[in-house]
Amino acid sequence: AIQSCMAEIEAGRLEEAGRKRKGKRSWPEPPKRNKAVDRGKTKELLDCLDCLVPVRVRPLSEEKGKLESRRTVLQLYEDCIVHIKSIVNKEEDQGVPAMRSSGAVFHGDVLRNGMVSSFTFPFVTLHIPSLVVESASQMVQYWYRNSPFRSLIGQNLLHFIDYADRWKWRAYLKKVEGLKQAGGQTLCSIPPFEATLLCFNFFAFPAANRSDCTGVGIETIKCLWVPTCVNADGCVLFLLYIQPPAVNPKNKKPKKGAEYREFREIITEKPQMSCNGIYGYDELCSTCFPWNVDSAMHAQEEDSHPPFVQAAIVGMWKARSSVGHLFDKVVGNIVPSVTGGLTRYLSRLIQIHFTTLTNVAGIVTFCSYMRIEFPRFLGSVRTPWTQVVCVPLDGRLIPIGKDRFTCYCPFMHGEAGSVQWWEAYFRKEEGKLVCYHTRIVFCGHDEVHGKIIKVAGEVLKAGSCESTLDFQHVLKWVSGTDPKLQVDRKLWSSPALQLDIATLEEDLDSFRAHEPSELELKCLPAFYADRLGKMPYYPHSPRFPE
Repeated sequence: AIQSCMAEIEAGRLEEAGRKRKGKRSWPEPPKRNKAVDRGKTKELLDCLDCLVPVRVRPLSEEKGKLESRRTVLQLYEDCIVHIKSIVNKEEDQGVPAMRSSGAVFHGDVLRNGMVSSFTFPFVTLHIPSLVVESASQMVQYWYRNSPFRSLIGQNLLHFIDYADRWKWRAYLKKVEGLKQAGGQTLCSIPPFEATLLCFNFFAFPAANRSDCTGVGIETIKCLWVPTCVNADGCVLFLLYIQPPAVNPKNKKPKKGAEYREFREIITEKPQMSCNGIYGYDELCSTCFPWNVDSAMHAQEEDSHPPFVQAAIVGMWKARSSVGHLFDKVVGNIVPSVTGGLTRYLSRLIQIHFTTLTNVAGIVTFCSYMRIEFPRFLGSVRTPWTQVVCVPLDGRLIPIGKDRFTCYCPFMHGEAGSVQWWEAYFRKEEGKLVCYHTRIVFCGHDEVHGKIIKVAGEVLKAGSCESTLDFQHVLKWVSGTDPKLQVDRKLWSSPALQLDIATLEEDLDSFRAHEPSELELKCLPAFYADRLGKMPYYPHSPRFPE
C-alpha cells in the first residue's frame, strides 16, 4: 500500500514537471454546474420581473406566453425596455439630474458676483426693451474706464453702438416682442448677431511745447452678441464674443499714438485731405432740416444744446424776423412765396466756415463760423462771420448749461483720407453723468459732391431705445477757407482734467476712507488716481506704460 502511494506521488511529480516544461499553469477544474438549479433561478427572476414591468396592450393572438401575464420572455424584454425609457424621459422633463455633484452648491448671487468681477469674461445684462445696462463684467467696464461717465451701468447701450448696426438691435427687440405675444421662448429661437461697440481709450502725442498732449478717443470692437438667459427682473444676459479685425499683411503695426497722429496730420499737415473750408447745406441729400432736429431735441430735453450745424442754422432761423425786414425792403414777399417759406430759403443762403487746427498746446480744436451770403439779384451782400462753436477734439467734458455737458472724441481708426469724431451730450443725475444723445460727424470725400461733411444721428425717447427722429445732414464744399477770418489758437490750450469736471467731492472722500486694493486700483479712474497721488495700473495704456 505504501509502495502504491509512493508510486502515485511520484507519478504526480512527473506530471507536474512535464507541465512546467510546457509553460502551462495548472488550474483547478471548475465544479460541475447543476443545470436544474440554474433554470430554477432564471424562472424566479423572470417571475419577479413579470410582476414589476407593466403589460403593454397586445392582440389576444399574441398572448401565448407561459408567464403569469401570458407574455413570452421576448415580449417581457420588450416591455421592460419601453418602461425604462419612459422613466428616463420623465426624469429629464422634470429636470432631475442624472448624477449628484459632490462639490459645494453656490447661490445665484455668488455666481453672478463672480461673473461680474471677471476680467476675462465679457458679458452685459440689459433691461428689455429699454436697453439700459443693468450690470457688466469688469472686462467690459475696463473698456469704459477712460470715458467721461466712467461706468457703463445705467447708460442706454444704443448710444454706444455703431450707427450702422443699430438696426440689428431693433430687429432683435421686434423678435422678442413677437415671441412674447405668441407665448414662445424668447431666447432659444433668436440667433446671435454682430454689432460694433464703441469704447474709449487714451491717446498721447508730442505737442507743440514738447509735452505730451493726452485725450480720449474712440475704439471700435466688433462683437458677437449671444443672448443667454433671462433673470427674474426681465433682464437679458448677453455674452460678448470679440471678433478679430481684418488684418492686412501690408500694413505694419503702428507705434504708440500713431493712430491719433494720423488724425492730426490729416487735418493739419495735408490741406488736400483736410475738411477746412466753407460749406453750404445740401437740402436734397439731407433727410430733414436742422430745425426739425432742434425741436425734437428740445421735446426730449428742454435745456438741450443744439450742436454746431444746428446752432448755425437755428441761430439764423431765430433771427428770421430781422432778415425778413431786409427781404421786404429788397423784393417784398416774392422770395417766400416762390420758395415755400423764408426759413427754408435761409438754409440755402447760410454758409458755415469749418476749421480744424492745433492750438498753441498741440490740442486739435474744431471751430465753426456762420454767415449769410445773398445772391446777386439781392446785391451779393455778405454778413460778418459769427462764431458758433469752438471745441477741442480730445474727449474732455464741456459745460453747456446747468447740469448739461458735451464732449467730442475722435475715432482712433477710420477710413483713409477722412476725419471722423463722436459727439455726445450728457446730463447729471444723482451725481453721475447719463448720456441722452449721440451723433457721428464724418469729413471726407464723396463720389458725387467731392468734399463733404455728414452728420448722422437719431433722437431717442427718454428711457427708451425708440427713435423719434432719424436724421442725416449733408454739407457740400463751396470754397476754401476765408483768409480774413482769424481763429484764436489760444482757445482750449489748458490741459483738461481727466476725466470728470463734474464729479462731486464726496466721491473722493469715499476713496480716501480706505486704502485701495490691487483690484480697485485697476478700476480706479485716472482722475481720482492723480488727485489721490496713486498710480493705477492700466495694461497697454499709453498714459501708464508698463
